[in-house]
Amino acid sequence: MNNKNGSIKMETVALCLLIFAGYLGDMFFSRYGENWGYAGIIIGPALFLFVVHGIAWLERQLFIGQEPLPKCKCGLKPINELKDASDAEPYIAGKGKKVCSCGTYLIGRGIIKYQHKDSEPVDYAIWTKGQWKLEG
Repeated sequence: MNNKNGSIKMETVALCLLIFAGYLGDMFFSRYGENWGYAGIIIGPALFLFVVHGIAWLERQLFIGQEPLPKCKCGLKPINELKDASDAEPYIAGKGKKVCSCGTYLIGRGIIKYQHKDSEPVDYAIWTKGQWKLEG
């Protein structure tokens, strides 16, 4: 991710998007006067951040789920409080498997799979309609 100068590409892209949003805000609001143009430089990026935050919230609501996550099948702890497994495999949210002290592995986000020892993972909890639905 780092380039030769030490800056991160995603940060550079985000900065360029914010500058572009400020430019668009200035272009739109400067029709109403010079002071509105200055305000557009602030309103444009703020509006852009608000829209990006809204899209991320919508994605969590519809697809990947939100905390509080359901508890392990043994009922000991919620999934978000479990330890990462040492043999974790990355998945879409950037985290790996979680392991409970009972030996159960919980994998995934949006659809959480339950795996005990070397068995096949099976669906345990699915995020639908803004809530966790337990399968098993």
